[in-house]
Amino acid sequence: LHSLTKGQAESISVTVNLILEIPLLYLPNVPSMSCKTTKSSLLYFLPIIFILLVSTYQIPLQELFTVNNDVVSPLPLPSNSTVLELFVRDKVILLPLPHFNVEKFKRTGVQPNARAVKVSNGNQTRESRVCGCAKCGSSALGSELYRILFGNPWPYSNWPFVNMDSKRWKGLATRTTKWKNFQRWPSFALIRDPKERLMSAFRSKVRCQGQGTDSSDRKKLVPQLLKLARLSKKSASKPLDGPGLCLNETSYLQALYMIHKKKLQGKLDPHFLPQHLNCF
Repeated sequence: LHSLTKGQAESISVTVNLILEIPLLYLPNVPSMSCKTTKSSLLYFLPIIFILLVSTYQIPLQELFTVNNDVVSPLPLPSNSTVLELFVRDKVILLPLPHFNVEKFKRTGVQPNARAVKVSNGNQTRESRVCGCAKCGSSALGSELYRILFGNPWPYSNWPFVNMDSKRWKGLATRTTKWKNFQRWPSFALIRDPKERLMSAFRSKVRCQGQGTDSSDRKKLVPQLLKLARLSKKSASKPLDGPGLCLNETSYLQALYMIHKKKLQGKLDPHFLPQHLNCF
């Protein structure tokens, strides 16, 4: 019944209640009936209920009796189709992931994706820390910071696009190399709903077709994901609008799951890197 709408489910509930009440209205009036007889009479009505539900709400019998043997695996394997990016969400079961030691990860020499921003107000200069992950709206954040610092919108239309590491910031935004700087200075972090962010990265960097997909990034990032996940190229597809390989939704999520399972998420590209490994 999981595929029914809310209205259909409510109607079924009312129908079942009414049918179950019919024998209960008459059975109590027969004092000679034993408990065993009552149970047998109730079981008599179950086939009627079943037939009524199937005929009234047109429930496919195949769905009722098909046993899905794929649910025990983390994710179903893709169909290797470049035309239809099918993703059956109700068949995807993510098993618990092992604990990832963030503090140990920070001690490997990885630097936070943050900037020290200096804002001048007359003779005073105030410094703060700003952090925003890739696919979190970091370009919009950079544009707004540039307007605050320089008093005008971002004036450039060529690469690097709102890159805070470029010389266009004239030293007012420099990379922060120490994690403890977040505790010493006023800090601001831009975050995004994790599921929204992962699917935004999928549409932008790895999917097989559609507007807004960066084919040059896809050519580089898809092999990286497959290598970290230790998946073969058979898990990928051929894109219709560019070179290299691409992934459908199922393959993409399967690769990310396997990478997290192997505790290799710290090696992901910034567009897929967990947000808490960027700033905190």
